Amino acid sequence: MRIIGFSWEYPRIGLQLTDLQYLVLSLSSVLRALGHDVTIVVPGNANPPNYSGVKVIGINIPIKDYPNVVSYGLSSSMQVVANMRYSVDGKFDEIVCFEWGGCIMGLLAKSTQPCCMGSSINCVVLSTEYERGDPWNDVMASSIASIEGWIFRQCDGVYAVRQGTVDNLKNKYNVKATYVPSIEELGRVIAE
Repeated sequence: MRIIGFSWEYPRIGLQLTDLQYLVLSLSSVLRALGHDVTIVVPGNANPPNYSGVKVIGINIPIKDYPNVVSYGLSSSMQVVANMRYSVDGKFDEIVCFEWGGCIMGLLAKSTQPCCMGSSINCVVLSTEYERGDPWNDVMASSIASIEGWIFRQCDGVYAVRQGTVDNLKNKYNVKATYVPSIEELGRVIAE
């Protein structure tokens, strides 16, 4: 199966590893180990290293001053997806997105890029804005919370490796999410 993934982050040599980078690297490596052709698309001015046979494509986009994180996420995602056509070839069977930013890119790709049209789309969520605190007490967090639930509801499947995240998605966003206890199991579930 050909799988394309979208994330705002991927590990870079010399930089500290974030939780999201670890998740993207681990899940894409598991999917590759299961025998799938995996391509990850991320914003960035240079192509990150190729780990475990996963093809990583960095799409350079200009950073501009946006009024909030949601407008930045929407505008930048559109730029990434519009420019990925020059770096991606063939048709993909499945789209895997990471967090709300990756889901925006995945949803845009599914509706505008021939290589992704007809693909199933699954989102992997580390946590929600509600898990990080009361989003309405912070402008950035409330901006993300205002769009996060809608984005996740557009996906064919939503997955989390923490039960608390699954409960939060259901209770705060009315999103049916599936708890998967490990990244290895998550790779098998997504590849089914």
